[in-house]
Amino acid sequence: MIAICPRSLVPVRKEPSDRSEMTTQLIFGDLVELVTAQGNWQEIRILDDGYTGWVDKKQLEILTDEEALLLNSSPFVLSTEAIHTATCSKGGYLNLVAGSRLPYYQEKEFTISNCLFLFAGKVCIPSRPTSSNIVSCAMSYLHAPYLWGGKSPLGIDCSGFTQMVYKLNGISLPRDAWQQALIGEPVATNEPTRTGDLAFFVNDQQKVVHVGLLLDDQRIIHASGKVRIDTLDHQGILNVDTNQYSHQLFSIRRFF
Repeated sequence: MIAICPRSLVPVRKEPSDRSEMTTQLIFGDLVELVTAQGNWQEIRILDDGYTGWVDKKQLEILTDEEALLLNSSPFVLSTEAIHTATCSKGGYLNLVAGSRLPYYQEKEFTISNCLFLFAGKVCIPSRPTSSNIVSCAMSYLHAPYLWGGKSPLGIDCSGFTQMVYKLNGISLPRDAWQQALIGEPVATNEPTRTGDLAFFVNDQQKVVHVGLLLDDQRIIHASGKVRIDTLDHQGILNVDTNQYSHQLFSIRRFF
């Protein structure tokens, strides 16, 4: 069975408990496959990236087979503003974050839970990316606070940041940095980098633990404490505030 996320943001947890760590988030309009249930908790698989976890059942809306098929075949319209309010014709509102999928969107309206919503914010139908669009999208998250498992301008982690920037530009990435580091095309050390390439970083055990997006002039934008811009060289990320290296460079990969 397929369900949709009808809330602005929903935590996805490692175990079926409110005390369990949040490993990722559902954003409004995300579609999930229902796997198994345990009490008030539902194990899910997110259709966009295959990530699994546990969600409170009350934070999902189950779709009929017909609804799921129709949604999957309808245009993939995403909100692009950091936060914008959608107003329900029956009363009430939703504050939607960037990357929210708007079901059955048409002429500034969308429908969910038998309610017609007015949405005057900016939207896009993701298509072939350009470096300038990637950078513009990445900069819209600048100064967003770091949040483990976060995927929104209200709080985001390093791989959630790169995943969302690429999602808004029509490229689907896996959720975690180590997974993202396995795909795309490797950029050789003697090859010039391009704006929009992703750089991956390892810890002392040579495990990929961090990712950032390359800008021009040896700069990188990444989520570390907050979404910030630092300097990148062959050794790694040089923090512009402390003038110290914070992450050891492992590889650079290209996705468009």
